Amino acid sequence: MAGKTRSKPGGRAAGGGKPGGHSGKSAEKRQRPVTAAPAPATRKPIPWGSPAGLAGVVGALLGVATTVHGIMVIQQQVLPVVYWIFVMLLGPLLTVVSWQMLRRSRAGWAFFIGITAPMFLATFFGSARIREETGAPWVGALLPALVFGALCILAALDSAQFEGDEEP
Repeated sequence: MAGKTRSKPGGRAAGGGKPGGHSGKSAEKRQRPVTAAPAPATRKPIPWGSPAGLAGVVGALLGVATTVHGIMVIQQQVLPVVYWIFVMLLGPLLTVVSWQMLRRSRAGWAFFIGITAPMFLATFFGSARIREETGAPWVGALLPALVFGALCILAALDSAQFEGDEEP
């Protein structure tokens, strides 16, 4: 009986092959071809007219403007190095996070609010110092705080756009 396989009840060979005692090699040849997983459904971007869409567009423009401001500050070499680093990190980060938010990324939306809310607080409580240093009127000193506060509120108003979404 060496080398022979006995059939089990149901017609299968003892070696786990196909009915009739075929070897495992023929079973390997009959495997199904591997198919690619279906592509994830693409999400429609947020409409620009919605509160979160408006916040995303203005946030992206503010990020670009902050980056340009950072480049100008570096060229003038008037302000401290910490300010250069902060502005050069904030500008591109705000632009990328705004773009991700416009693509309905929950993480982008959360980071957008996580950036604009502290920036609102920092610029609001720092407006007195801005006014002292630059001699700007109160409205000019409070303008950055008003912009960051409005962006944060607009993005938070449209939280239903991001509920139930899963990252692809």
